[in-house]
Amino acid sequence: MSDNNDDNNLSVDYTPPTKDEGAWARGATLFSSQRGTRMISLQALVERVVRQFELEHSDESPSLVEAVSRVDKFKLVREVVLYVVNVESVQLNNTDLSGVIQAAFGELFGYGGLERYFSDSTITTVAVEGIDKVSVRVGHGDLTVQPPLFEDFAHLDRIFRRIVRDARAEIRSEIPYYEIGFTVDGRRLCANFVTPPAAHVLSADFRLHPLEAPTLTDFTDSAEAVALLTEIARGRDGLMVVGDSESGKTTLLGILAGLADLSSAVAVERAGEMALPDHVARLRPQWPFGDDPGVSFGQRIGEAVAAKPGLLILDEVRNDDPMSIAPLVGDSPPPRQMWSFRGTTDPKRLAPALGILARRADSDQSTGDERAARLYERLPYVISVRRRDGRLRVVRIAQWRYPNLVTLWE
Repeated sequence: MSDNNDDNNLSVDYTPPTKDEGAWARGATLFSSQRGTRMISLQALVERVVRQFELEHSDESPSLVEAVSRVDKFKLVREVVLYVVNVESVQLNNTDLSGVIQAAFGELFGYGGLERYFSDSTITTVAVEGIDKVSVRVGHGDLTVQPPLFEDFAHLDRIFRRIVRDARAEIRSEIPYYEIGFTVDGRRLCANFVTPPAAHVLSADFRLHPLEAPTLTDFTDSAEAVALLTEIARGRDGLMVVGDSESGKTTLLGILAGLADLSSAVAVERAGEMALPDHVARLRPQWPFGDDPGVSFGQRIGEAVAAKPGLLILDEVRNDDPMSIAPLVGDSPPPRQMWSFRGTTDPKRLAPALGILARRADSDQSTGDERAARLYERLPYVISVRRRDGRLRVVRIAQWRYPNLVTLWE
């Protein structure tokens, strides 16, 4: 699947049968075929479609070469499914036929059983741990266990490698962790992979963003907070959005950046998740691929600083990567900055965490205390976010008055 925002929505909606979700997800659903003389499983039917598709469409076939978009490829798969269903005399209702087409497309071009969740606008997280454990988050609620999606580890490995490959990367034994951004039908997703031996089994967390970006009022019901956040975003001083994983940092950072002057902005993103105007220059790390050694998050920040932007947007800064921000806490005055920072929202713990980060970003002759003071000075506003009561919420707006973090709104 390509990272192509021009792809349209699929022409057939997939609504799997509710009778046995587990059997459907594992491909174990049975259909009547050969005029009722035998049964064929979903998995076997999909395998038959894949073989037929490969017979009809080689990599160089004109029809496949011309099928640039997701919809074009989907139509080719649909034609082959209809042919196989007719030859095998498989009895399918419209819902089952849609499911078979979707499953076959997922195996040929997409992401297997994950396609079902990626196309569901209500789902915001999919967590996979090996072949046995799958959980999803609807909205901003709790994770709920789902039926397994993969037949075996070879199936899991094939789908995961396809996602990584589509992001122009490759799973390597010396790289235990990957953070990769991609899109499905214009919907932005981020995949975080952990590979053995760093994890017991190959695992992944997928963050799914809505097609329509939220607004400030989705993060707070307070008119006072909205007004204050708007004033901060449109001002001249830097800001930092702080929170744990999946607390809404990236989403809120994109909203605040959209309120600022973006005429000469550059964004450096871990996975390209923010909703930003098309004219904003965007840089992402490049994972090693083939003979290409890749480009790190810190190297991208260096490229952005060298471009002398009016606004630098960083998503996201972490304590385990201090050298990436070294150009931003040195003697040379950097541009105005907006960060998302993965960390605690407790003011008493945030101050030392940021201080340690700045002190470890050692690339010039300045002292650690000087670098820490510059960080507080250049990012005076701190907006804390959390998932609370099934919503992503702004819980605090504060300002550094070194050495204290003074609450402006809570």
